[in-house]
Amino acid sequence: MSAEFADHRPLVFAHRGASAELPENTLPAFARALELGVDAIELDVWLARDGVPVVAHDPHLHRTHGRGEQVNELDSGILKEQAVPLLAEVLELCQSDSDLLIELKGHDVKLVQKVIGLLPEYSNIKLLSFSEEMLFCCQTLAPKIPLVLNIENPLSAEEIDACPWETLSCDITKITSQFIQQAHQAKRKVWGYTCNDLKTFERLSFLKIDAVFSDDPAKLLQLS
Repeated sequence: MSAEFADHRPLVFAHRGASAELPENTLPAFARALELGVDAIELDVWLARDGVPVVAHDPHLHRTHGRGEQVNELDSGILKEQAVPLLAEVLELCQSDSDLLIELKGHDVKLVQKVIGLLPEYSNIKLLSFSEEMLFCCQTLAPKIPLVLNIENPLSAEEIDACPWETLSCDITKITSQFIQQAHQAKRKVWGYTCNDLKTFERLSFLKIDAVFSDDPAKLLQLS
């Protein structure tokens, strides 16, 4: 490991838990991430049909569970039987031991209300979304919770300056040194998704990225 890397090791976030080892967004994947000592655990949240926040990435169950239904077409009890955790279960498992990064999926502001209603403390929780409408709703309901804007492409220097959010999370294949430098000059942090190999991790560390999401955090933590 180079001296430059040793001087700046980006934070490592478990993307949907330790999802390279165990099924994504499940309690075992989150428990494994806790064992690894990751800097934070990321998870995705939708509302079930009965209005309960549940942890799943896709709006449907096709890819992860081989079922044809949408998440919002099933009650939380049925989803739990399919190993789709309730957000409340994940909070109980993780919140005292790890920072949690909760990505709010879709555009339903009711999800914001339900999630915030479950959060007893905000000290180790951040909320993420691709939707600025969702983030503004979060800001209104719980102004002390740190918020993160997910973006597919880097913002311009002017867009960064105008951005009200302190952290920008961007596709690692699009991130440039210039974007990171401009963000840091504007006192914004840059996170990158999704990094699963050591070569990319070292490259991003040289660019001074603040954190990366990884399906395989055990591999990246070898360089800690």
